[in-house]
Amino acid sequence: MKSYPYFHILVFIALVAMIIPAAAISPESEAAAAQVTVTDINLDPQVFMEDDTGTISVEVTNNGVSGVAIRRATLHDEDIIMLSNPYDTATSVGGGNSLKFIFTVRADVPEGIYYPTFSIDFRDAGYLRYPVTVSYTHLRAHETVLDL
Repeated sequence: MKSYPYFHILVFIALVAMIIPAAAISPESEAAAAQVTVTDINLDPQVFMEDDTGTISVEVTNNGVSGVAIRRATLHDEDIIMLSNPYDTATSVGGGNSLKFIFTVRADVPEGIYYPTFSIDFRDAGYLRYPVTVSYTHLRAHETVLDL
């Protein structure tokens, strides 16, 4: 059987490449990111009607003392139409501070309750996922149903 001298070197490099990114997440970064929580959600309008366009605002607060770097923030749902882009610009939230993310959405779905997922990907540690409750109805507030 023929031996390939470079095969072992390539396997070693591949193993090192897989280990280095995992080592980049420090326990301190994970502990700091764990202090970031969703503290407020605002929907405008409170209940979406058919073809409404509105906003979903998500506020996060860093309850710790160290700043936490954020790589990306998104709101995602298979059924709800997102009109605004995700927050792809790196930012950070300082210790004791809050940060608000605002997403524009359009109601073009069947009546019901939906749970789009708000997501923050931290630069130095994991991620935060939070379901947001959104109600859709086809009955306008000024419409009444008469039962004759």
